[in-house]
Amino acid sequence: MWVAFKTQNWGLILLPGVLLWATPAMESKPQLTFSRVYRDESVYGITLGKADRERAEIEQQFQYWSTYQSNQMPPEQQRAWIELCRTAPIAASSPFCPFYLKESKSKAKTLGLPATPSSNRVESRLSRAEALQAWKSNHWELLAGRTESEIQPILSSLGSAPAALRASDSILKHPQCLSTFLLFGIGLKLESAFPKQEIRARAEALYQMALNCGKDNGSVAAGYRLGLFKIWEGRFDEAENILSQIPDLPHSSDYRMRIGYWRYYCADKNKNEVLKAHLRSWVTREYPLSLHSLLVHASKFGSDLQWQDAGDPEVIFRSQSNPNLSMSTAAIEYLLMKKETRSARFLLSTYQEIALQEAPQFRLYWAILLKRAGVLSEGFRFMASAFRENPALISRSTLEILYPRQYLELAPAQPAPLDRFFTLSIIRQESAFDPNARSSARAMGLMQLQLPTARNFEKHVTQEKLIDPETNIRIGSKYINHLVANEKGAVELALASYNAGPGRIRQWKARYPIDQHLLFIDLLPARETREYVSSILRNYFWYLKLYSPQSPGRNLASNADGTVAESLEPYIRSMIPNP
Repeated sequence: MWVAFKTQNWGLILLPGVLLWATPAMESKPQLTFSRVYRDESVYGITLGKADRERAEIEQQFQYWSTYQSNQMPPEQQRAWIELCRTAPIAASSPFCPFYLKESKSKAKTLGLPATPSSNRVESRLSRAEALQAWKSNHWELLAGRTESEIQPILSSLGSAPAALRASDSILKHPQCLSTFLLFGIGLKLESAFPKQEIRARAEALYQMALNCGKDNGSVAAGYRLGLFKIWEGRFDEAENILSQIPDLPHSSDYRMRIGYWRYYCADKNKNEVLKAHLRSWVTREYPLSLHSLLVHASKFGSDLQWQDAGDPEVIFRSQSNPNLSMSTAAIEYLLMKKETRSARFLLSTYQEIALQEAPQFRLYWAILLKRAGVLSEGFRFMASAFRENPALISRSTLEILYPRQYLELAPAQPAPLDRFFTLSIIRQESAFDPNARSSARAMGLMQLQLPTARNFEKHVTQEKLIDPETNIRIGSKYINHLVANEKGAVELALASYNAGPGRIRQWKARYPIDQHLLFIDLLPARETREYVSSILRNYFWYLKLYSPQSPGRNLASNADGTVAESLEPYIRSMIPNP
């Protein structure tokens, strides 16, 4: 359907209506294998089959947007586009609507448009001043059910563990449920005074209250820490009881995976074979390539992994249920073909959460588009989500793309576990193989080194030289070797130091004097560091599994005694001591 707009200078203008994309151009596209499409950058959905009409429509929409962007479009038509994009479902009128809407805020006044309508809020948010006032005046009812961002000003004002301890006196006496984020946040502040037993008991009481008071991320985080504290004490029945009460929130994937693993661990200690088998199956299904999945003796992804014989899966170029997303995908393809990479990234970012709900084979294609847009780390996320939902897509070809060997020749040849594949495992996590990657902390290059750190190992290195892949890898390898030596060979602790800094690791080791290194890592208060260490160990396993003649995991099934660590080959066992 086309909508006509009459203007003074342009005469009759045709704009696409909301039914534009329900056209024969939506015919299914030929299917091609993932590895072929990944490696052949000339293959896109709009270059295949009967896509001529689809491509012509995208070209026309791009021309409209280019005219708008260059300020050559009359105000009447600009208003028409913005109004259409505001009123129609996003992308139903044009896949370039996100661009119009992005600029509509700045142009609304000039074009005489009303401001973008704001959503109605059922409950007003607390401002920083209101949150602090409610806290200081003991108006607890205003703090019930508040979000993490609303509670953050209170947590920032507390500062030290003694202040948090005083606050906990009042909170624990209060009969009403408060924000789980408040309870969890104060408990986490108390942990800075660990391992004092009385402080730990107070933090545990706050975590128990949070677990009892909600079914949100605050209660998940509190219950997780409380359960791991019980494991630390060797009270496995109590730990299982606590961990089993934690609400199962799919978006809390970091906690969710670890909760499943540590429940499995408790079932093993409690000799509950039925629960143990159930949790092994659950962790394997939900997180098939993760370190924690390997640690539960996942048979399909361990000793019996059949990727050697699996075929190369096909990708799907278009959504099978969402024509608007299909046309947005076509627009992304067109932008990438025209080398409009920045604009393609914007559309990818706009629609990626919608795309993550689509069929796994379509997600594989989006992983390819993200890689072509230079967002390889997000591409890895799409591949992992596709594998999680459909493990049959895991094959040698997909794993080799998920674990590429770029820059392998630049990594120093060293004995395991600090060999070249270990270096690639770090690079994959730090920069997703982008040599120009830079972080907000001014870390740079493939192994994300800060200049002062790099100069501890090569005194005269410059910032420009540090971006060079060979220099970056050489210095990064020296640094990780230094950290491993400092940690007396404990690679997982060295990785934590690489991510969080040696000073913070020393603080955490004093706070949590735990001999079980995996438990120590999973109990770290910094999610980023927990994820970082387990991800690199996972990377290393799969690199060795794919490429090393001395592959680990050849016999990953459990030993006769069923212990976790003893089922692993030496490379992994050396990094994860038997808990």
